[in-house]
Amino acid sequence: YEAGKPAGDYEIAAEGTVTAKNYVLTKIVPGTLTVLKKGITLTVKDQACKYGDPAPVEEAGIAKYDGLLDKDMEDGQPKEGVLEADLTYTYVDYEAGSPVGEYVINAEGTITSQNYELVKIIPGVLTVGKSVLVITAKDNTIVYGDDPAGNGFTAEGFVDGDDESVLDVSGLGYNFTYEKFGDIGTYDIVPYGIKAQDYAI
Repeated sequence: YEAGKPAGDYEIAAEGTVTAKNYVLTKIVPGTLTVLKKGITLTVKDQACKYGDPAPVEEAGIAKYDGLLDKDMEDGQPKEGVLEADLTYTYVDYEAGSPVGEYVINAEGTITSQNYELVKIIPGVLTVGKSVLVITAKDNTIVYGDDPAGNGFTAEGFVDGDDESVLDVSGLGYNFTYEKFGDIGTYDIVPYGIKAQDYAI
């Protein structure tokens, strides 16, 4: 046996002589060195998605294998044949349409390995970011000499059945490239002050 050999039983042999007035050495019975499996801790990979997206289960995985010997690792993952993991990932309290924020990713299951045993799984984090919402001012027509005025807006990019009811328009206003008594022509209307918990505007 030497460090790094597989888990299992190894013989401990002894040889030599004894010096005793009344005894002679007739036999040495070997002992047994039992090499136990090494415990490892798995850390679930952190993930990210946008509001309205389903949980990214297909990209779920393990980010760290604490306890694995360097000789059994390659590019941060176990070498082929070192272990087989049978894991199921769950996203705690998350489903498509859940609010922007952070959610725990748990993993449960087993590993099969000659030399390692699973001790602990550390959860990962799913970070749900805001989806993009495009706000466009509706066209408006005024008469020369009138004050510039907005005519409402449209919003594109809602997900999961959302509509304008999820918007906070208490601060809605409009900026104009037109000023009163400006020349007749076409000018930009830019809405501002719209907020939403789960959308980037």
